[in-house]
Amino acid sequence: MNKKIIYIVFSLLVISFSANAQFKIGATVGVPFKLNTININDVDIENSRPFNLGIVAETMFPPFGIGFEVSALYELEKINGENIAKAVHIGYIIFPLNFKWKVGMKHLKVFAKAGPTLSIAIHDSGNIEMERNGISFRNFKPKPLNFGFNVGVGLEIM
Repeated sequence: MNKKIIYIVFSLLVISFSANAQFKIGATVGVPFKLNTININDVDIENSRPFNLGIVAETMFPPFGIGFEVSALYELEKINGENIAKAVHIGYIIFPLNFKWKVGMKHLKVFAKAGPTLSIAIHDSGNIEMERNGISFRNFKPKPLNFGFNVGVGLEIM
């Protein structure tokens, strides 16, 4: 009985169980790219999101080069157009949850990521008022909650 316990304890000490995951947290600044154009009632609306900034956390599993990335970003959307009475600015807090894949050397890596995103409007400068011949004919209130999907590629230099 004693020999069995010693053998089991020795076997457990010899067997190597290893788990290796890397966790990183930091700041991020980016320039979003959107693939949409809005045309409502034959009125062209130009919208742009010139920047985003926030914090990002990443967990990677090195043997496979895969992991997850979660962020909390602030993003400002500017809406204007030829037939819009005044430009509207909407501020969003965005929470993307991305599946991430990295490949490369120790100090230089290429990555691709994709996943769902939740956008919460935290402030706006008013409704979107369109006008034709000087008459305001339609108001649109920005949505307070938006869901979406994002895809990205990038280069990581360390």
